[in-house]
Amino acid sequence: ARGQGLLANGSFENGMTGWRGKGAVVRRVEAKAPHGRHVLQVNPAEMDEDGLSFQAELTPGKEYSLSFRINAPQFKNTWLLVYMDGLSPYDMVASFRGPKGRRGRGPVGWLRRSGTFIATAKRSRFHFARPTSWRGDKIGKFQLDDVRLTPTGRSMTYGRDYEYRAILPSEAAAGQAVRLLVTGLWVARGGRYGIPAKLAAKLTVAGDDAKAALPGSITFERGRPAVSAVEVTFNTPGVHRLTVTDAAGNRAISNPVRVTAKMPELRHFWGDLHIHTVYQHGGPKAGDENDNYRFARDVAGLDFAALSEHYASCITPEVWLKRMAVATRKFYRPGRFATLHGIESGTYQGHHNYYLRSDDPLDLHDRRDKPRSTQDVMDFYHSRARRVLVVPHHLALLQPVDWLLRDRDYHRLVEVYSNHGSSEEPGPWWRAPSYRGSGNNYKDSGGLPGHTWRDGLAMGRRVGAIGSGDSHSARPG
Repeated sequence: ARGQGLLANGSFENGMTGWRGKGAVVRRVEAKAPHGRHVLQVNPAEMDEDGLSFQAELTPGKEYSLSFRINAPQFKNTWLLVYMDGLSPYDMVASFRGPKGRRGRGPVGWLRRSGTFIATAKRSRFHFARPTSWRGDKIGKFQLDDVRLTPTGRSMTYGRDYEYRAILPSEAAAGQAVRLLVTGLWVARGGRYGIPAKLAAKLTVAGDDAKAALPGSITFERGRPAVSAVEVTFNTPGVHRLTVTDAAGNRAISNPVRVTAKMPELRHFWGDLHIHTVYQHGGPKAGDENDNYRFARDVAGLDFAALSEHYASCITPEVWLKRMAVATRKFYRPGRFATLHGIESGTYQGHHNYYLRSDDPLDLHDRRDKPRSTQDVMDFYHSRARRVLVVPHHLALLQPVDWLLRDRDYHRLVEVYSNHGSSEEPGPWWRAPSYRGSGNNYKDSGGLPGHTWRDGLAMGRRVGAIGSGDSHSARPG
């Protein structure tokens, strides 16, 4: 059989040669397949953690295209994820999904899916993982054929494929060391966007404080995530920035840091209070509780974070207590990284996150039934004299927030911006392309009038505004 680029058996004309994985068998088809006469039939129920995989020889730093044909009678709102050199959320190469607007319909026939990626090792193993879905849809048995892995002729390019980031605290005291976090992140849209690249580079550090104590260099080793944290000390009061530059002249400028003689009493801290995990609709690409806290602290450089998984609809009290609460305690480091216990619950009065003072199971509002209203939840907390912070989000979308609901003790903040867009006022305030056309963002809906943050202010509701991720991709912050 003719090979598909770098794959000698991409159309399975030679059986499973070069492939491995449970739940997959080669079938001969009477009707012509996309390539040849054989296809691979896969039963997701029998797939193991390694999925269906093949190995390929690559050139680090070069771009490749991975494409395949899939025939899934119930593709629906389902993703097929491809990983390289591992199975963590940060090893994902691409995320492929079924055609939009076909949820609940019948067979869609053979579909072609393709994506590009940068190689980071001379030999890599690619894994087609067990399909996942947003709403629990089942893909059922499906067929693969005509898998191709081909070089595009492009090399990894700074600014198009990856960029450096340099993060400093917003304030520092002269003569006291602070942390400089430097990362090299994939920035090309796709399954890898925002995760650390595995690249080799040596960066110099420079700044506008002539008396600052700076490291001589920062080194990223190929094959390892490009993440490094070092200490720097500013000695001159004022507003300063640092610049990191590699041998090719590619550089990144840090955020400004305000240096004073003594550390100010009031300081700026940065965080993400709305993080979802694998236990919600995001599937494996959303990562578990540890993946998300680790990324928030070590890659995004946040000062605080909170897991706010959908309670009752997606996780049980047992999962929350044994996984979410345990991780929240484990990652809490006073003065270094603050974690909050959180949950999310939506009713006809809006989607709200609840941030708890403790992980006492009696503080959870589930009571074995999904709450009928947000007011019921807050009444429950009042009855127990619990201190809880209640934060509504995507105010004019899905179940919009009810501004007649008012509780001065609990309701002090609103999440004005997130992955869903801006809910400050109606309009197409949207930047992230991944949700466009989904009906699940403000660009599509325009936002429902009477429910935005400005509408609430006009009604006399005095609540602060924050921005959070509402992320489902293991990339908080």
